[in-house]
Amino acid sequence: MVRRREGSYLLRSNLTGRTPGQLWSYYMQLVQVEEAFKNLKGDLAVRPV
Repeated sequence: MVRRREGSYLLRSNLTGRTPGQLWSYYMQLVQVEEAFKNLKGDLAVRPV
């Protein structure tokens, strides 16, 4: 079973009525937002309080 999924990315969602392309787009937007928050958080740690 592991070999069948090798090289694939599985995305699980509870959103119904969406195409796989839309779900992937939503996921990539989420990744970008999380990265932006991580960068902002890192910038706050650098500056003196």
